Amino acid sequence: MIKKWVSKIRGERMIKTALAVFFTVLICRFFELPPAFAVIAAVVTLEPTAADSVQKGLQRFPATLIGTALSLGSLFVFGQSAIAFTLAAVLTIYICYKLRLEAGILVATLTAVLMIPVAEAPYLIEFIQRAGTTLIGISVSTIVNLTILPPHFSRMVAEKNDVLFSQAGRLLLEKMAEIVETGESKNYTRKRFSDMQRQLNASIELISHQKKEWKYHRYSDRDMMFFTYQKEQLYALERIIYHTHSLFMLKDDHFNLFPEKQEVVNQATHSIANVLEQKSRNITEAHYQVIEQLDYTFRQVQLDWPETNESAYHHHFSGEVIILYVLLSIHDVLEELEKIHAQYEKDTSGF
Repeated sequence: MIKKWVSKIRGERMIKTALAVFFTVLICRFFELPPAFAVIAAVVTLEPTAADSVQKGLQRFPATLIGTALSLGSLFVFGQSAIAFTLAAVLTIYICYKLRLEAGILVATLTAVLMIPVAEAPYLIEFIQRAGTTLIGISVSTIVNLTILPPHFSRMVAEKNDVLFSQAGRLLLEKMAEIVETGESKNYTRKRFSDMQRQLNASIELISHQKKEWKYHRYSDRDMMFFTYQKEQLYALERIIYHTHSLFMLKDDHFNLFPEKQEVVNQATHSIANVLEQKSRNITEAHYQVIEQLDYTFRQVQLDWPETNESAYHHHFSGEVIILYVLLSIHDVLEELEKIHAQYEKDTSGF
């Protein structure tokens, strides 16, 4: 699923890049302008969203003009020498940074450096040509990004959510098995957790992309409801992963659960994992009974925990308390997810 999602993004990006380059060269040939710098601008300007292409394009065009001017100035004073290349690159980066044109630093620096060996007098004509070709490349790239294969980030988030919820349930089972059965923390579960965090951050970034994309594309009420539904699920998932992280912070000597509590923890963990596997997030009566027993165990463990001894180092939360608290906290999120799904079903029933 994830490989398919990544391949889809790469495929659409390649198609857009090919079209942007093709039309950029056609336009440059029509006006009898050299296409090389226009193509560089078109390729660099192609961003994941149309919004980014527009916003960064507004920085890249003036930045390229700065790079062009500095390149021609360095060439005029020092010729095609090492110091000309160095000054053109360094001054372009410095001035763009000072003018807060960070998004244009790369294309401006490339233009500044690559112009020195090919620029010919009169330099004013060279400057006008570079400005024109850069504008062509940025404009074509932005238009292609606006009109061709607009991305549907909400669907990508939905696919990722299904995968991540399932992974969260399996990881919780594996980690709790380490705690209850073996008492040892294994590296592969920690690596899987880190991978989940990376995927979660990538999904949150897609949410940001979708918000930007809608500034330039029309969307329906149903699209907005679907987006809101997936966003709320994603933020709930973020909290589940946050709570699960507490289990990885336990020390090995904290993995002490009495036998009578192990069964309660195992039942609760499996029941939570089953809910995470369901798209409806439906919570059964049997699950509530398991959570009720878990809550009772949690309260008993708190009562049994010894009072603070001022003369010795004291842990305010035992390993048992942390484990039970994590499971109860995840259950609270599941209840919210059930309400989110029910509300979405209600809102979309009329469409």
